[in-house]
Amino acid sequence: MQRGAMRGNFTGNQSVQNGNRMMGFRPTSGEVISLGENTITIKLDNGSNKIVLFSPKTDINKPASASASELKTGEKVTVMGQENSNGSLTAQSIRLNLLK
Repeated sequence: MQRGAMRGNFTGNQSVQNGNRMMGFRPTSGEVISLGENTITIKLDNGSNKIVLFSPKTDINKPASASASELKTGEKVTVMGQENSNGSLTAQSIRLNLLK
């Protein structure tokens, strides 16, 4: 499988550690409302905001691989990552959604 590609249904916390599944990670989807050097803030469907931290090691993709420069305000994204004690997420991957 291509690096960064995810398959399957992700619901709730994933507690399986196996190849393509990430232990303790869960998907979070929303609209990018602001950008920082290594952060994005997304507006969730319930109207709340979530800060997402990312690094050069974070997979940022769409059907083909993408980069941090392709993150834009208003872009729909799905983030897989670990929730931090302060409520932010540290992203393992960010998928740009093509449907708006």
